[in-house]
Amino acid sequence: MDDQRSLPRRSRIAARLGAEPGTYAVASVVITVVAFAVRLFLDRGDPIAEIAAGAGLNGAIWALFPAATSRLSRTASPPCSAAHRRRGALVGLGVGVPFYAALILLCVSTGREWPYTAFFATAMLGIIALASVRLRARAV
Repeated sequence: MDDQRSLPRRSRIAARLGAEPGTYAVASVVITVVAFAVRLFLDRGDPIAEIAAGAGLNGAIWALFPAATSRLSRTASPPCSAAHRRRGALVGLGVGVPFYAALILLCVSTGREWPYTAFFATAMLGIIALASVRLRARAV
């Protein structure tokens, strides 16, 4: 806990989210909320379901970039602790799975195009797979 107090505020928030998939899931939700607000402000008469699905797709895609840049910049940093990886797995499952499940249900119930549903399902399965690997590594 003392280690987290010495970090800047931004790093403390990232430390509480844990490693991937937790940071990806939370970044995806935050970017989706911002994209939804922007798309709602620039409304062209689109249905709310289309705005929400498009914002979710933007959030899922743009959240890949912070995850990729953080992975690329970690070349000289020490590996994460087991507790940090476990926290990331649990945050990813707790945030990402309900979020992407809701977006999948929205797309299926409103008859959105299949690429939206396929991308959201792929993102959700990726989060589940990464979290299960992280949690299984902890158990072994």
